[in-house]
Amino acid sequence: MERINQTLAQMMNRKEVREAYESIRRRTLEHPEVVAFLKAHPELDETAIEVGFTKLSEYAEQMDGKKLIEEQAVIPGHQPVLYVDLGQIAIRYEETVKHRQARRQKEMDRKFKSLFLPEEVREASFESFDWSDDARKIALREAMRFVSGMKTRQKVNGLYLYGSFGVGKTYLLARSPMS
Repeated sequence: MERINQTLAQMMNRKEVREAYESIRRRTLEHPEVVAFLKAHPELDETAIEVGFTKLSEYAEQMDGKKLIEEQAVIPGHQPVLYVDLGQIAIRYEETVKHRQARRQKEMDRKFKSLFLPEEVREASFESFDWSDDARKIALREAMRFVSGMKTRQKVNGLYLYGSFGVGKTYLLARSPMS
């Protein structure tokens, strides 16, 4: 039985395989973001680059400059990020802003459906809230204070809304605290 190294060496000696490899290598090492990454990490020597070449290639194949090529994404909705870990080239995947927004919207839609909230509540915002009477003004002020505290990660007490029909309780609750 042949050793894997011998088989690979024989394969690499074939002209078409060698040319394909050189084309991939050249395309990878000329990718603008790979060039920038290697310049930012002068501690990476030729050996580290050779060992981490598959990571560099994986990155270059999925990215057009700094933009993810969606149809080539290894993990849909996630883009590769190169970094150095213990002197070696490594890659991790981070959720794209577009994917995160779509996921949050989907979660929001699911919450609305599960609560049987009216369709018009989907567009809830503090700006469009009708605060024409004192009870509504108080409710709006307290809801805004609560959301502001949540956004700045301050310790906030819970928000308890009560009142008669039409005060705006459901509308204010539909306003996502973290959006």
